[in-house]
Amino acid sequence: MRCTFLFAVLATMSSVVGGSLMAQTAISASGEIESTTGGFRFPDASVQTTASPAPCAIFGPGANCAGQNLTGEDLSGLWAPGINLASATIEGVDFSGTDLSGGNLSRAFAVNNLDPVLFHDAMLRAAILRRANLDSADFSDGDGQGTPGATVSPNCFNSPTGADLMGATLEAADLRNSDFERTYMLRANLTNAVLAGAIFQQAEMGQAILEGATLFGANLSGACLQGADLSRAIANEDVGAPPVDLSNAILFAANLRNVGFKGANMRFVNLDFADLSHANLDGADLCGAVKMDNANLEGTYISPATVCPNNTAAGGDFSCNGQMATAPSCP
Repeated sequence: MRCTFLFAVLATMSSVVGGSLMAQTAISASGEIESTTGGFRFPDASVQTTASPAPCAIFGPGANCAGQNLTGEDLSGLWAPGINLASATIEGVDFSGTDLSGGNLSRAFAVNNLDPVLFHDAMLRAAILRRANLDSADFSDGDGQGTPGATVSPNCFNSPTGADLMGATLEAADLRNSDFERTYMLRANLTNAVLAGAIFQQAEMGQAILEGATLFGANLSGACLQGADLSRAIANEDVGAPPVDLSNAILFAANLRNVGFKGANMRFVNLDFADLSHANLDGADLCGAVKMDNANLEGTYISPATVCPNNTAAGGDFSCNGQMATAPSCP
């Protein structure tokens, strides 16, 4: 039964119950109540014109939890591919081992670094984290069991054991101080992401896109960045901004055009066929770097403060091009 009430007509009635005058409330009905225009007015003078979103009661495949406050929830080990967590508050949520593949976490919010959101061993393949704000989130290894189905780039020897972010979209996400150690990030998109202070030690990041990313103080030591795009990445050592750590990283065939790596730690880095054209390596430490003779250094800025692979400072007409140092030359 569908009952449409005309409040102007009922204004003179003290109460109505299915047509009778027996209710304790002003208006009561046994069927639906419809408002065709204007919505419903409440005692606090507020007006509601649309239904409020239902709580995220069922956390599973395709669930719509957009905008929900999930603070402190234990959602570990669940299966929820395609879930919608856009603009959700996920402070302190435990997603360890949860399948969020293809999920939407755009603008998800978790900035309490004393109670960070956990993604240990989570599956986030092809997930969208565009403009998410996840300060100090932990995507690192939870149990050391490895990432199922992970394939390692040629020339790399890392064994991914953290969260699986293969093909994930993290464009413009704020991930400062987050922990991605040993994560699987093959072909992940981190364009213009804020990664200051983030940890990517021994992460598998082959063909990942970090174009324009902010890398102040980021730790990418031992990371596999084969074929990755770091063009225009910003990591210059300036006042109050620590340099990026790329020591022992694999940058085979990586795109490093126009990067700002002033003061960067690039000791023992593999730059075979890397493109460093017009990069800023002022004061960078390249001691022990290998395969620089195959790298493109056209227009690269190498200052007298740059430490070259043979453990000497660049000066005069000397450049780092062609230096093939071995480990004993570096203290």
